[in-house]
Amino acid sequence: MVTGSPSASADYLFYQEMDCKVYEYLGCQRVSDGFSFRIWLPNASRVCVVGDFYGWDEGIPMRYIAQAGIWECTVAPDGIRQGDKYKFKITHGDSTVYKADMFAFASECPPNTASLVCDLDEYVWRDEGWIRHRRESGKKFYSLPLNIYELDLATWRSRDDGGVMTYSEAARELAPYVKQMGYTHIQLLPIWRSHGDEVYECSMFAPTAQMGGHKDFMSFVDAMHEAGVGVLLDWSFSELEYNGIHNALGQPVESEATASYLVSNALFWVDKYHLDGLCVGDIGDLSQKQWKDFVGLVADTVKCQHPDVLMISRRELDGVDLCFDGEWVEKTFDRAVTDPFLREYSVDYSGRERKNLVLPVSYDELTGGKKTFLDKMSGDYWQKFAGTRTFFGYMMTFPGKKLTFMGSDIGQFKEWDGKNAVEWFLLDHDSHARLQRYIADLGQLYLRTPALWQQENVVEGISISSQGQTEQGVISYRRADDDGDEVIVVINFTPVAYENYELGVPCGGEYREIFNSDDVCYGGSGVVNSEDIVSESASEGSNKNSIVIKVPPLATSILRCVRRTQF
Repeated sequence: MVTGSPSASADYLFYQEMDCKVYEYLGCQRVSDGFSFRIWLPNASRVCVVGDFYGWDEGIPMRYIAQAGIWECTVAPDGIRQGDKYKFKITHGDSTVYKADMFAFASECPPNTASLVCDLDEYVWRDEGWIRHRRESGKKFYSLPLNIYELDLATWRSRDDGGVMTYSEAARELAPYVKQMGYTHIQLLPIWRSHGDEVYECSMFAPTAQMGGHKDFMSFVDAMHEAGVGVLLDWSFSELEYNGIHNALGQPVESEATASYLVSNALFWVDKYHLDGLCVGDIGDLSQKQWKDFVGLVADTVKCQHPDVLMISRRELDGVDLCFDGEWVEKTFDRAVTDPFLREYSVDYSGRERKNLVLPVSYDELTGGKKTFLDKMSGDYWQKFAGTRTFFGYMMTFPGKKLTFMGSDIGQFKEWDGKNAVEWFLLDHDSHARLQRYIADLGQLYLRTPALWQQENVVEGISISSQGQTEQGVISYRRADDDGDEVIVVINFTPVAYENYELGVPCGGEYREIFNSDDVCYGGSGVVNSEDIVSESASEGSNKNSIVIKVPPLATSILRCVRRTQF
């Protein structure tokens, strides 16, 4: 049953030269004469593979390659099957422990911890068209719409009996929902984590088995791609997970082996599961300099292998495609929790043309006692919903890509706790259902309006106006597309309506309100501009023309010139 040693260089050191595809060598790998098993344990005195295929007692002794610190053996194909459970039996002096394979491509469903024999190359992908589209559009994604729906797949929606959905069940419900809401991508929280459990001993190269096997998750990604939805991964590691990696490798913080493991893990999810990008968050307790250096290395490695995938950073960082706009988050959420009449309303876009930014309403800001987006809003019940509509209108019309955490789009009051699903029953209540309709209509408006995403990284893409009137709690700005077509955004952050508000416009003509968050269909008070508005000579300011409009309370209005009469 046990065959000779796999062909491998005796001086192979996976921690040397920053090997970025360790997952193709260590762990359990299909080879021509069966399956090879390799583990890097330079300090062990004896290692065996134990499992379904050879018993769980003594197991199969592994040969030690001293120069590499690697133990290895190969099991012939007649004695091993896909899905067989296994572990490594490791002896250090008088101590013997059983450990799961930290490079396993599949693991048992928690709380069980055995690794599973798995061949990832058996799956036949169906997303050639999507990958081709990604390669063609990857070079110009800066001028394309990007609206990300961030979610924890295991707790996004539960079965009717309260159980966790399978990957296929989730795909059937998630794909149409994402398309309905106007999202272009989903972003999954770390897919190796299991719902409702503490972090068990597991491989971070294996999607959680709670929702199905590796083929099921591949099929999930395929289904998203077939629906025209990109799949991103929140690639972050808690301190507990990070320490677990160190303990398993027996290496200190920031060792070459640990760095190789993590870099390989980042590339693995793009390489083997066809993911469309990574959003890099926290990685254990690294210092800011360590984090920046390491994330830069990860981004360089992934982009070198797959230049068309997105690399996003939750902190400001050179060398990635997009960064979260921390300044926007801080100012926006400060405004949200502050009394409307005490808020600061200036808009500053200086320097932003040099950045590629994401405006996030992410789980980072909505969990751990920070309150949900709706609950952050000041004011009474109606004002909270109106404020939520206003701030989402601000986010979707201001320069920057978009990200929204699950539950925010239906107005959930309860924070996500990692265990309970989104409270979809809230849609039985009128305010929540109308908010969801608003977010969907706003998302669709964003997708079909190039002015909201074509000119994000140039000063000419936005023109701030009515700065002298911000003491009223109203800001306005214009967004332009590549052809110069514009939309005008008016945002009132206070609960005071203005019946005759003079707004400077770029040219004379007729203007039409194309969107208003105060529409009664969204739960608003109905202060809308239902008829086209003809411009007049401006009474003051830098614009030669102006229009007089109704400005609804706590609302976002969007207007467009439908017929020009002066230039």
